[in-house]
Amino acid sequence: MVVSDTVPWINVLRLHRDMLLSVVAISLAFGLLDRYAGIVLPFTPAPFQIVGVAIAILLAFRNNAAYDRWWEGRKIWGGIVN
Repeated sequence: MVVSDTVPWINVLRLHRDMLLSVVAISLAFGLLDRYAGIVLPFTPAPFQIVGVAIAILLAFRNNAAYDRWWEGRKIWGGIVN
């Protein structure tokens, strides 16, 4: 339930502190390895493309289900009004 329009960011940061610190530490480690040790890890976009296609399919199914619910409600409301 939405209670207000503002997001209490301090609570969000406090809740996700461990995850944020882990991501920053890993990113910093890879950045330092690249800059000072010359170790470059290969990057391929294939995993992101596969996940993107899966998310697109799931969102399409959810969108169709939401539209079907809306259409059914519209038909029922039209029956009530008529």
